[in-house]
Amino acid sequence: MLRQKRTDLNLTQEDIAKQFNVTRQTVSRWENELSYPNIDTLVELSIFFEFSLDEILRGDSVMVKDFAQKVNMSKKYKGWKIATLCLTVLISIFVLNYFSPSMDIGNGDVNSVAVTKSKGHTNVEVQLSLNVFEQPEVWEYYPDLEDGKGIIEVSKRIQLQAIFNPKKRVNLEIPNDFLSDKQTIKIKNTNYIIDLETGTVTN
Repeated sequence: MLRQKRTDLNLTQEDIAKQFNVTRQTVSRWENELSYPNIDTLVELSIFFEFSLDEILRGDSVMVKDFAQKVNMSKKYKGWKIATLCLTVLISIFVLNYFSPSMDIGNGDVNSVAVTKSKGHTNVEVQLSLNVFEQPEVWEYYPDLEDGKGIIEVSKRIQLQAIFNPKKRVNLEIPNDFLSDKQTIKIKNTNYIIDLETGTVTN
């Protein structure tokens, strides 16, 4: 059919090859039914030669089978692409969640600090300003024996699930027995100092 349409327009195989950016040999293979154009090219051919897709497909069962095969292979390929993408995302989440390094928070990561005291504990609440992928990881208190200050240490780590379950506020309950000889607590790597007697926070 393609040969007939071409000759009706007095065009050569070379003319068709240039029109559709293929080689002359490709056009020859199409006309001799040794291979078939892809679906997009077939649509362009139908517009160029003014024939309907239904017309050519009904007259060529081999071409129909070839298209069906290509469509099935395309669906399988897309399925593999989606599966590969999902696997890549899962591996990335695993690597980031379990192998990303811990980082200490800095002064710029702290929004506010609040202190409340009860009979047995002192509660320190820190509101953090972390990016969308970060969550606090380690939150602990230990005494600094050199200058008598208690030290609160907070570290952060990239966690992709932080997008869906953000945690930007941390609380630490310190037994008052641990603070009996301490006048102040410092948040490590920041300028925040908590006065245990008054419960005030300076920065």
